[in-house]
Amino acid sequence: MELLYKKDLKRPYQPHKMNKDIALSDTLKGKFNCFYKGIQDSDS
Repeated sequence: MELLYKKDLKRPYQPHKMNKDIALSDTLKGKFNCFYKGIQDSDS
């Protein structure tokens, strides 16, 4: 599953030289995407 906020970035994602990427389960990614979408829809 892909994280939605990465699509909304204005320029390509450039990870920091030191990789701090945390592996997320599909369930957690789905919850994060719902949370992010709620923020976008809130108009605040």
